[in-house]
Parts: sequence; structure tokens; C-alpha cells
Amino acid sequence: MSSGTVDYGNAYIQKYLANLAGPAAETDALFKTMGYGSASDFLINLMGQESHYGASYDPDALHTMTYAQIDPVRYWELLNDMKQYPGWAERGKTINDYMQSQPGYEDWDIFNMAQVDVQPKTVIPYAPGYNPNLAGFYPIDSSGQTIYPSHLINEQNFDFNYVPGSISPHTADPRTAMMLSRLMLTKDMGDLPVTEDEQALKWDSFWNRNPAPGTGTAEFKNKLPYREVANLMNNYHKTKLSIP
Repeated sequence: MSSGTVDYGNAYIQKYLANLAGPAAETDALFKTMGYGSASDFLINLMGQESHYGASYDPDALHTMTYAQIDPVRYWELLNDMKQYPGWAERGKTINDYMQSQPGYEDWDIFNMAQVDVQPKTVIPYAPGYNPNLAGFYPIDSSGQTIYPSHLINEQNFDFNYVPGSISPHTADPRTAMMLSRLMLTKDMGDLPVTEDEQALKWDSFWNRNPAPGTGTAEFKNKLPYREVANLMNNYHKTKLSIP
């Protein structure tokens, strides 16, 4: 398996895979204090699907962030939830307090992992003669951009992009990927997936947002053999592997 000039073979991918178990368990432990169940196995497999467990992740990309490939729409939705709802804000604060207590993460901030630019694709449809995009209808920010009410903003009518230079270096850290992904997973009210089939379906329907649910499950399962190989490695190799 290859992409460009990088060989995403077993040994290369397993260097990244070996670094996910600790952050996954750490995330489970923190979310358990908030009343949530274990999702570490699913989160590791989700990152396997999204970025070969981090091996193919590009920290300089502007359309996505973290090993879980969180796009600007998803992060904007999370920010909006934490702004609008006290429960979400409290969960965000709990994660912040924990992460900022860790050495080297004092500036870690779930509320500021990146800035999202949101612009309307076209004039938002309204009743005849009612155009909310007309100059002056909504307030203008300091940069001259219209400030739209959050309830009007959706993926169909708006373009979402990360602002260049705004993405935190912490987003390339697997701990950040786990914490953000686990919080986003709490949006789903269904049971946490356990079996390979359940996990593949959950990824395809919730994370992948595929327009034809079920069509992407094979993609998810195709990454799982990397974990089976890694599980055969002894603990010495697991702890000594380092990311180049």
C-alpha cells in the first residue's frame, strides 16, 4: 500500500499504531468520570480508517485536522454546541482542565484548536422579498464579514474552511485526536459499537456521513489487519518504536 513517495507498509504504520493505545485508555478514563463508556477500541480503529492510525496524516492540510480527520464542519458544530449548551461547555471545560494540567499542554484549548471561516454559498432562500443577506441585515464583524445566526448555518448553504495558520500544533498529537473524537462521539445517541461490523457501520453512518450508508464499511474493515499484526509484536518493540 503506498501513497506518493511514502510506503505505508506494516512497519511504518505500526510505529504510529503503537502510540495510540495509551492516549485511547487515557481518554476512556477521563470520559468515565463524566459518565461515558469505553470507546477506545473504536477510536483507534476509526483513526486507522481515517489516516492509517496517523501514518498518512498531513498536519499542514487545511481541510482537516487530527488523526481522525476532523473537517471544518464538524469542528464548527462542536464549537457551536459548546457555545450554545451548558452541558457541552462543561464537558469542554473538563477536558481542558485535564489536558492543561499535563506538562507541555498548558496552552491546549479545545475551544481554540482552529478557527473556522464560514461563508454562504449562495443567497439563503427565504420567503419572497425577505433576504437576510442584504447589507446591514445582520451585524458585521471587525474584518467586514457578516455575522450569521448559528441556526441559519448549515453544510448545504455554507462553505466551511479552516483559516490558514490557525490550526494548533496540538492537533497532530494523538491525545488531541482522541479527546476531540470522543467528545464528538457523544453526539451519537446509539450504543457504542463493539464488534467489527458494529464499528464499521458506526463509522460509515456517523463519522463518514456517507450519502449511501453501508457502502463504506469495507474501507473500515480493510484497515483492521494492521492491528492484528501489531498485537503479535512483543512489548519491547511496542515501547521502542518511535515516529520518524
